[in-house]
Amino acid sequence: MGDYSYLAILGAVLLISPFVIGLATRQDKQTKKNLKSAFLALLFLQIILGFFNWEAFSGAGRSGYDLAIQYPGSFLWLFFLVTSVQIILLLIPKRVSYVSAVVLNFVNTLIFFAGIMLASGLVGRQIVSYFNIAAVFAVLIGNVVGLVFINEDKNLIAKFPWSQEAVEKARREGVGQSKFQKTATWVVFAAVIIFILTMLWLAFFG
Repeated sequence: MGDYSYLAILGAVLLISPFVIGLATRQDKQTKKNLKSAFLALLFLQIILGFFNWEAFSGAGRSGYDLAIQYPGSFLWLFFLVTSVQIILLLIPKRVSYVSAVVLNFVNTLIFFAGIMLASGLVGRQIVSYFNIAAVFAVLIGNVVGLVFINEDKNLIAKFPWSQEAVEKARREGVGQSKFQKTATWVVFAAVIIFILTMLWLAFFG
């Protein structure tokens, strides 16, 4: 299962992303409140998952916190620290705090993957379990939920030129794209493709 865990995670995130992005067009207070609560729940989930076995699918194994303490060079401790800072920021009712928490989530995504790889090298074998896979889900889904939470553009869906629905919507509402928006859109799209190819490579050849 470990060989295909990254593919399963990637598939699940890509599957739910369109539904979550659909929420981005809604700017009412209740939707934003629900998105904030969902983001917070994902962060608390990351903290809780750290208490469980991160080393193996079955049998005895050390928790995420045990690995973070025993192998400080893995920087897993930094992952849990940044998650705690994000929770504090989300509890501060300021937009700058919310945006900072979302930006930190992307940084923490890199810290998490780097931490898992470094810890695996220090332990001498790949560390993978249901609980750290769940943490991966929480982090990646948190990136999507966080972006939707801080979005203030009700015409966000019209910014994606490869969607025929988006093109028609933009034409009806007279929503155009600036050169920056077009460039940013394709940069993000290219990044997603590169990420998918990287995950495929790791799954089959890593």
